[in-house]
Amino acid sequence: MTTALNQRLKDQVAVITGANRGIGRQIAIDLAAAGALVMATARNRDALADLKAQIDASGGVCECFQLDVSSETSAAGAIDQIISEQGRID
Repeated sequence: MTTALNQRLKDQVAVITGANRGIGRQIAIDLAAAGALVMATARNRDALADLKAQIDASGGVCECFQLDVSSETSAAGAIDQIISEQGRID
């Protein structure tokens, strides 16, 4: 993950919904491999632990946030927390 080619998204903050499985999980892995700071979200925060471990072990950066996209309150809270901690979303 340390080659220049794989760092094209270095320091970019990416939010992925449904990141604990399926397409969302693979997108999170791919963005981390490209150097992005992955903000992985899902309804069940505990289910994201395996994804975080995999990305961290590969040299990427992954933080996990609970987010239910069907709830405006949940979505706004997660986005506010990410912006508060990271300063932006790219």
